[in-house]
Amino acid sequence: MTLKFLFFLIANAMLISNCFAQRVKLNVLVSPDSSVVMLNNNVIGVTPLQENVTLNFEEYLKYKLTIKHNGYYDTSFWIDIDNYSKFDKNYENKLEFNLKRKYKIIPQGEQKLPIAFEKMVIDFTNGQKIGEIIRYNNKKPFYWEESGINNATVEFNNIAERELSNGGYQVVKQSKLFAEEETVSPKLLIGGNLKSLNYTSNYNNGFMAINSSSLEIEWQVYNRVKNKVVFNYFTKGTFTKVDGNADIVIKESFRDALINLMLSDTFSAVILNQEASKKLDEGINPNSVYITKQTAAFKTQADMLNNSIKSCVTVKSDGGHGSGFIISSDGYIITNHHVIDGSKEIYILFENGFNIPAEIVYSNADFDLALLKLKGKGFKPISIGSSQKAEVGIDVFAIGTPKMEEFGQTITKGILSAKRTFEGRSFIQTDASVHPGNSGGPLLNEKGEVIGINTYKFKGSEGLNLSIPIDVAIEKLGIIIK
Repeated sequence: MTLKFLFFLIANAMLISNCFAQRVKLNVLVSPDSSVVMLNNNVIGVTPLQENVTLNFEEYLKYKLTIKHNGYYDTSFWIDIDNYSKFDKNYENKLEFNLKRKYKIIPQGEQKLPIAFEKMVIDFTNGQKIGEIIRYNNKKPFYWEESGINNATVEFNNIAERELSNGGYQVVKQSKLFAEEETVSPKLLIGGNLKSLNYTSNYNNGFMAINSSSLEIEWQVYNRVKNKVVFNYFTKGTFTKVDGNADIVIKESFRDALINLMLSDTFSAVILNQEASKKLDEGINPNSVYITKQTAAFKTQADMLNNSIKSCVTVKSDGGHGSGFIISSDGYIITNHHVIDGSKEIYILFENGFNIPAEIVYSNADFDLALLKLKGKGFKPISIGSSQKAEVGIDVFAIGTPKMEEFGQTITKGILSAKRTFEGRSFIQTDASVHPGNSGGPLLNEKGEVIGINTYKFKGSEGLNLSIPIDVAIEKLGIIIK
């Protein structure tokens, strides 16, 4: 496998300095895409990669080529002068290479709720286009019936049961004629809805096709005791194979999406124990998020506000934009659920113009709360206060992005008008001016501490706005302040 891989990688080489310095064209095709390619621990690009490099065997006896991707095992190959000299410099081939996924194995002895994979909902029909075949820049539509997946639900179910079992989950398979005869009954049912699918077969690089599939699935976990859905989650799956049939590539991209589900800490927590399910039922994130308490003293109100806006962001979603605020240096952000609801991609726009993708850690539709996460560290968190201690009549400040993205980090001032309860939920009432786009932004007290999350404006009633108390948000999002 290694030699075949290197045959492909090192092609069209030019012999320089008695075979000690070689000009090499690296052409790396890996599934999943966007894998990092490193040569001797130096990043040279991401896949799909075409890069010309020089291998100087006088400087290094051998070169280490490493491919990395989050959630996958690193794969490395060694290139030295001995194995390089054996290569046919005119040899051309297509690379078939897929990184091995890291399984999240549940340890034996962990408390698990028995589960069953119920079904996949697939609404694709014959005659529906799901991709295209590209041959020398000529594109031909590819339809669902050509995929070769005659009974997709059964095939996907088999993959799901096998992968969940391999992951250490207690998967119940119906072996009796009637489900009521089973000795172990599943408490949780897992299902998925195939939201999108795209398949491409590309012949442009030679006689062998490069086939790829990408899909997105909405997963749900249904609690049979409580008769309700207790968990929702979206994942994407991708797979690329040289000269592979469509049904193989599509099924492998489904497997990739399933493993992405299994890598979710929240999913694992729901399946592992009753306590996690109880928390979810109460609208609480079962995975605690620890943040450090921020304290700051400001000389003037202007200093406080100018410092606070550096922690406030615009949350860009498929449906428009809202606001949010950073609560930890490692990139946790609080916003409203309705700001990100149904979005496939979420981007965070900073005051300085930087635009960074974010992932949903947990979202609660009932309390209109969402916790997002940025990759990286060094972000500037805002101070978290107490809504319970905030008194009616104090000055408050709302920060957000009203109307347009260009109005990011807009500050308005008002007072804490009242504390209200509607349908069992607590709110802070304020007359600080807010508009569409302010949703998810912070409501600050005079110390620059967050006491609420702006969420609702009564139409036609200027100065009548509601915020979610920060104490409620901290509890429901599973945040623990150290």
